[in-house]
Amino acid sequence: MDRKTIISTVLLKVLICVRLSCCYYVTRGASFLEDSLNISLDSYEIGQRDESFNVNTVGCIIPSINIRDVTIQNYIHKTNKRAKLCYNYNTRLLASNQTHIWVKKYNFIYHNVEDESNFMCCYQSFHKPLSVPNTSSYFIDNIQYLSCILFHDIIEVSNEFVKVNCSYENETIYEQYFVFTPKKDFTYTRHNPFKPWPANKTNYNIIMLGMGSMSRQNFYRTMPKTLGILKKRDAIELKGYNTVAGDTFENMMPVLVGMNNTEIQTTCWKDPWSSLDNCPYIWERFKDVGYYTALVEDTSKLGMFNQWKRGFQGSPTDYYLHPFIHETETLNKKNSIKYKKYAKVNEILSPCMGDKYYYEFLINYIRRLTTTLGKSKLFGLFWETTMSHDNLNDPALMDKAYGQLINKMESTGYLNETILIFLSDHGMDTGNIVLTKQGQIEQRLPFVFILMPPSFRTQYKLAYHNLNVNKERLTTPFDLHETLVDLIDMSAITKTEILKRNSGFYTHNRGISLFLPIPKNRTCDMAGIRALWCACYNDVNVEPNSPILMDAVSYFTNKTNEMLKSYPQCLKLIVDDIIIAKEMIPIYTRYNEWRDFNMVVRMAPGGGMFETIMRFYNNSWTIVDRVKRLNFPDFGTMCIEDATIKLFCFCK
Repeated sequence: MDRKTIISTVLLKVLICVRLSCCYYVTRGASFLEDSLNISLDSYEIGQRDESFNVNTVGCIIPSINIRDVTIQNYIHKTNKRAKLCYNYNTRLLASNQTHIWVKKYNFIYHNVEDESNFMCCYQSFHKPLSVPNTSSYFIDNIQYLSCILFHDIIEVSNEFVKVNCSYENETIYEQYFVFTPKKDFTYTRHNPFKPWPANKTNYNIIMLGMGSMSRQNFYRTMPKTLGILKKRDAIELKGYNTVAGDTFENMMPVLVGMNNTEIQTTCWKDPWSSLDNCPYIWERFKDVGYYTALVEDTSKLGMFNQWKRGFQGSPTDYYLHPFIHETETLNKKNSIKYKKYAKVNEILSPCMGDKYYYEFLINYIRRLTTTLGKSKLFGLFWETTMSHDNLNDPALMDKAYGQLINKMESTGYLNETILIFLSDHGMDTGNIVLTKQGQIEQRLPFVFILMPPSFRTQYKLAYHNLNVNKERLTTPFDLHETLVDLIDMSAITKTEILKRNSGFYTHNRGISLFLPIPKNRTCDMAGIRALWCACYNDVNVEPNSPILMDAVSYFTNKTNEMLKSYPQCLKLIVDDIIIAKEMIPIYTRYNEWRDFNMVVRMAPGGGMFETIMRFYNNSWTIVDRVKRLNFPDFGTMCIEDATIKLFCFCK
């Protein structure tokens, strides 16, 4: 093609694009007819991303799925915007700040206290010792309480964990637990506590906010405010993040240790009755370069290191709340009967810690700890379970609080010095939704968002670019581990180092740092994902004359012409050629309610090429995602002004 012809072609396309008023953006949200036939221009020449797929590479295809698909409508519903107040929210007898605990005497009336002289409170601090005499029992049960300190009105706090028991006329009438966030002296691991202060080789706090059993789709359904806040701040979403196992422990140990369950059992946890202290956790490596460390979960009973496991013999991090949560759950059992009657629910345990929900306690603790530590660097894993683990819809109750937490971190400037990783372990794995095909897919695709501070984006441009590219690649917990390793020493992700590593043979590694480009040919097997947990699809060619394909083409043609019916200046269209026809089959699913087909067809007259994903369910067809035009309309559309209809219309 000569230069003159090339210039003429480019000018023609520019003219058409201007005439169409940038069709992609105008029509992206347009919907027509009862099944929302969405239409847009999707030309590689204008560089738009295909949103029909979360991942669309040589090695893995993961199509987008409707967050409110008809097959799961019976399991999703709106939850009240605000959770019911905890049982004693308005009658609590004690209050605290960072330095004191005091009695709220105006609430004496709710506890039948008439004579103050007969009222007394006992302040007891408690802790988990570094060693225990009986290692055959659960280590978490070995908690030591110090002597009681009596007070009437107010007492100064000097400990991290405190229980206060109040009595009237020698009978206990009120109990409450308190946790405080004193800034501790910096110490190293108990294996080497006397090393010199390290040179901090990175610039950022690492904050990992976790939610149990939360798929990417359910995050979209239940946490729209938080989602909007993350997107507004350009958080990078890993759309192809795939679980590697079925439970929290087996999906988080690859993040924290870099090993799967089999490898852990042959190296650092050989005896299932032993503690988990000996594994090489990533927080220890951050500790070595000057970080404070925190491991905080809002449950003991369902804790990732304690459910059917022995937990830790010592405290694995500087701030470790498992002993505290364990004690509060003991009191929680006593209060559950009252909570059930008050809230009219059947939960085995109340989701409240006294006057607050456990998730609220977790969020408040994060705020207080980050404030206490100030400019000192923190690696923290803060994991929520109590609201999301067993209920598909209840996470909506946390949406406002998590959004406020992120906003607060930003307003205080904390996000400018912090890499925030918001993640889950897997999707919902209990309840009737897992008996559906969509539920099976969601179970394998938890959400992950990574929010980088502005200074990182400018200082480590190539690493950030690769991270952005990888949002639509197949990724795993092993990749998150390698990413955290890179953040221990930021010199590993300078442009020079990234280019050097790109030339190496890393592409077949099981775990690949997200600061390196994940290869397009990556499969579940290459990524360490067993077929049982693989969310990738195989695409299988469909015979051109197969009855089901003819049925799909007929439906698509009818829907298109039905849309054009209101525009008499447009000719009726037919499918002139089927260019691509593939059935997309999940590598693993036990349920086959629907079948999905990816089609690219050429229509006549006009020669428009269109791509869509169609679903056959319950003996009927639907168009799953918007229809995309893959080539530019020509001058045969000049009789139509509507930018959307112009993509289909061929004028009479």
